[in-house]
Amino acid sequence: MSTQALYNQIKNELKANWMPSLESEALIVSSEKIENEQAWSKVATFEPTKGWIQTLDSVKRVADFNATQEQDIILSAEMMNENGQTLHIRPANRGDLTFTTYDSSGDKEFFYTETSHQIKLGKQIGTATYRLYWPQNSEDSQPRQPQFSRFIGFKFKEEK
Repeated sequence: MSTQALYNQIKNELKANWMPSLESEALIVSSEKIENEQAWSKVATFEPTKGWIQTLDSVKRVADFNATQEQDIILSAEMMNENGQTLHIRPANRGDLTFTTYDSSGDKEFFYTETSHQIKLGKQIGTATYRLYWPQNSEDSQPRQPQFSRFIGFKFKEEK
C-alpha cells in the first residue's frame, strides 16, 4: 500500500476530520537570483493574478498594484498566475532577491497537504491558503519537515 493510501486510510478509520488529506502533485521548482532593479520587470513578465507583495512602503494584494508602474524596492512576495505557477520572492544577499518558481507541470512527485491562515490586508480580513510539500521517496523512515510551501490563493470575506 502506498504511503498516501495508508495515510488517508488511517485518517478515515480514525474519523480524524481534523487531519488534512494527503495528496500528490508533480512539480518543477526553480530559483534564480535577481538584482532588485530588475525585480518589477520580472514580476510583470510573470503576470500574477493573485497574491501579495511587500515593499519598503507597504504590503499590497496583486489586485492593488501595477507591476509595470511600480518603483518601490521589493522585500518579499508570494503570487500565482493564470497558469497555476507560483512565484515566491525572498531577500538574498547584498540587496538581491531570490525568485523561486513552482510549476505543476513537473515530473518530480511530492506529497502535499493544504493549510489556511487568517490574514488581514488593510481593512480586509480573510484567509491565505498554502500547500506544504514533502518528498515522496525518502531513504529512511524518519519523520520529515515539509520541504517547502507554496501560495495557492486568498479568500476574503467580501468575495462571497
